[in-house]
Amino acid sequence: MDKEISKYQLKEGKTVFLQVSESNLPGKQVCTAQVKNRKTVDFTKLADEVARVNRIYTADAYAIMFRYMTDEIYRAINNGCDIDLGFGRLELAVRGSFTTPLAPFDPEQQELVVNFVPSPRMKQLLAHLRCKNDTEMNKRQPFLSSVNTENREQYENWRRVNCLPAGQPTNLFLFGKRIKLVGEDPNVSITFLSPTGESYVYHPADVVYNTPSSLLLPPRFELTPGTWKCTLQTQYREAGGLYKAPRQAILQFTVSENPPA
Repeated sequence: MDKEISKYQLKEGKTVFLQVSESNLPGKQVCTAQVKNRKTVDFTKLADEVARVNRIYTADAYAIMFRYMTDEIYRAINNGCDIDLGFGRLELAVRGSFTTPLAPFDPEQQELVVNFVPSPRMKQLLAHLRCKNDTEMNKRQPFLSSVNTENREQYENWRRVNCLPAGQPTNLFLFGKRIKLVGEDPNVSITFLSPTGESYVYHPADVVYNTPSSLLLPPRFELTPGTWKCTLQTQYREAGGLYKAPRQAILQFTVSENPPA
């Protein structure tokens, strides 16, 4: 397989944008990411680019040669070979479980799949690419944007910040989308988790001002310096009615002796 090249030969690539999502089920604080907005280039476009750069053969000639190589790859796999493509290997693997070590292969329970093993150069290229979280929230999921002790969101240099002053707050305001605290499920609540592990819970009846975009909570605890976490679980449904199970939003914020003004 292709080996790594000199770092001076690596060119700046386009940023990889990610869509990150979290579990809506209480107790499952797991986030996963998917790559978004990547266009697909087929072998005819690749042939056009090779012909433009090298000008040895026409694009049609490169495309025909690629198709011949593709057909040969299919034959090699059919004849019991894994394929070294230079930029990676194609290797057969089995997906699915067997009931016993001697159980026969059952196409309804197991299947053959092709795994791609990237080359050292491919791994080097992937490590060189920049990634950016470009998440757009699901329109049905609650979203917490900020928390403050005043009835406004905090901004510094046009960027939203979540840094509160230490001490006993007069009020606590939450801002976001679809955050109205409603529902009959016992898990419907707002929980503040302090840096030292203490939990402070609010239920719908505790909320003074309860709307889809902002909430007003009475103060029940002192804000101590460090990183806090606010978890909101609600059955609020923007189209009316209630969701069967609570949906969750999480916000981390900082408490400091010297917060931004």
